[in-house]
Amino acid sequence: MAYLTPWRSETCEDMLHRGSTSRLDYINYVHEDNRHTLNSISELGPLTKTPEADEISQYLKEMRKILEAYPRYGTPPEPTLIVENLYLGTTSNADNLALLRRHKIKFLLNCAGIPIVRPDREMRHYKNPSSPVVEYEELNTETGESYDISDHFMKGHQFIDHARNRGRVLVFCPDINCSGAICISYLIRKGHCLLQATKMVKHARNAALFNKGFMRHLIVFARDRGMLERSFSHLGAVQFEGLMKVEERPSKSHILVIR
Repeated sequence: MAYLTPWRSETCEDMLHRGSTSRLDYINYVHEDNRHTLNSISELGPLTKTPEADEISQYLKEMRKILEAYPRYGTPPEPTLIVENLYLGTTSNADNLALLRRHKIKFLLNCAGIPIVRPDREMRHYKNPSSPVVEYEELNTETGESYDISDHFMKGHQFIDHARNRGRVLVFCPDINCSGAICISYLIRKGHCLLQATKMVKHARNAALFNKGFMRHLIVFARDRGMLERSFSHLGAVQFEGLMKVEERPSKSHILVIR
């Protein structure tokens, strides 16, 4: 394209500095050059919307209504029960051995692991004689919006299933996005529709997920499993009362169930 040709712009600027062309001519030249660039781009053809793109855009809008509803900042100080034996919390929760012992949490899933520091975390957690943790796992994720978090769904789900069959598991990360996405995807895997799963995590944590790229991956994940709601009309984005109830079972474990 013309604006990438060095000698053209240099020649024009030289002419302007030498006074052999007027500033108006220079401006007209630049505008003409920009028109040439725009014409070149237009030759690529119009950007077309596909039904799939429209669907993702629509569900993204609905997810954001839920996730950005008040209260949207500030997570609870302690881990929150999402479903039986599955807790969602923070890195500071995971580092608090007394808290883990109090909640009887024996498994940890770090959704933002760093391989180089994994030995230190393992030593601090389940290799520490005073720790209640018996098993620790990491997902080596990234937090950019272009990052495909769905690459880690299967490993995360397998560990959560493994842990829940043996006790309580805490899913956590330094921020909220990776752990929030893993928990929402797990609920989808277990039979909850996308927006319902999103509401469950939002209701539990206030701030659950802000990464729009991760939301898109969750939409695709749910769509591929037939877990997208057919209608949004009955799902009030900010109405959480009555969505769930805590039901007492004989085992005294708290289970979140959908009415």
